[in-house]
Amino acid sequence: MLSEQLLNVMKMFCEPSFYEDFSTSTEIINVINQLSLGQLNTNREKYVLSCLILSVQEALESSIQKAADSAVMSDLTKLVDELKQFQSTLLSEERAMH
Repeated sequence: MLSEQLLNVMKMFCEPSFYEDFSTSTEIINVINQLSLGQLNTNREKYVLSCLILSVQEALESSIQKAADSAVMSDLTKLVDELKQFQSTLLSEERAMH
């Protein structure tokens, strides 16, 4: 499962003001809650999660490029690595199901 730190970063993407359709924010919150419980079941949840993973990864990688502090850069890199590993695990599980 994901670290609390990475889940907190993902939760920042729930801000309703980011989206024209406020239900998007609610949907992201629901997916993060399901993810933290290890209970992603529907294709819609998996789709929302894949979009969220891409957005979070892009934001983290952008932050790494802008980071001046090596400790911050290291922490962000660890989060990106964790996210990539999680995405790889999800893909493997999905392949095994089909």
